[in-house]
Amino acid sequence: MLLVETLLHGLIERSVITVADAIGFAESAADVREEVGLELSETPDAMMPSLTILRSIASSLRFDLNGQPLKSVD
Repeated sequence: MLLVETLLHGLIERSVITVADAIGFAESAADVREEVGLELSETPDAMMPSLTILRSIASSLRFDLNGQPLKSVD
């Protein structure tokens, strides 16, 4: 997941996508993960680690959207 977040920040820094786009991607991924988990009858505990990471990425990006500097992707 660190790779995914780094890629999103890199694409934002290069103006390939907007911060809002990246937030939408992270939120969509979390929604899909939850839907798939429910379809497979996974327990909430089984889904929680990946959902927590995806929501953390979206939260980090929201911080960037509110005018804070982007993290370096060196």
